[in-house]
Amino acid sequence: MFIGENASLHYYSKTATPASEGIDIGLYALRTNWLGIKLGSNSYSSVSDSDGGGTPETYTATGLFTVSRNSPTQRSLYKNGVLVRDTLSAVGFPVANNLYIGAANNAGSPNYPSSRNCAYAAIGLGLTADEEAAQYTIVQAFQTALGRAV
Repeated sequence: MFIGENASLHYYSKTATPASEGIDIGLYALRTNWLGIKLGSNSYSSVSDSDGGGTPETYTATGLFTVSRNSPTQRSLYKNGVLVRDTLSAVGFPVANNLYIGAANNAGSPNYPSSRNCAYAAIGLGLTADEEAAQYTIVQAFQTALGRAV
């Protein structure tokens, strides 16, 4: 799978960040193309990045997280439909791995498994801020209807 300059990864977690390192959804080769939650409340989000590990963020780790890229030079991180940060980042090279949910795929082997509770995961084209806000509204309504919203 190649996640290029028009892509997004989405993960809805019902549990806070665990004490151990883990990647919620991803694949990588030389640490590109992943959305992961790291130690404590420090998260590294990335999608098709040439810089490797992404940008560290600090936030509570429940709810809907989206990392989206709509251009070859910038990616955006959202939490619950609200922009957390835009980051300048060049697009990385193609990665021929399948995307894993609950870990990162490194050449067919799961790495950095996540112990967080996944209530929704998706991949798609890059979203604008308005599209991400609309997605959050839909996903949150779905989670509420199922009695598992956070």
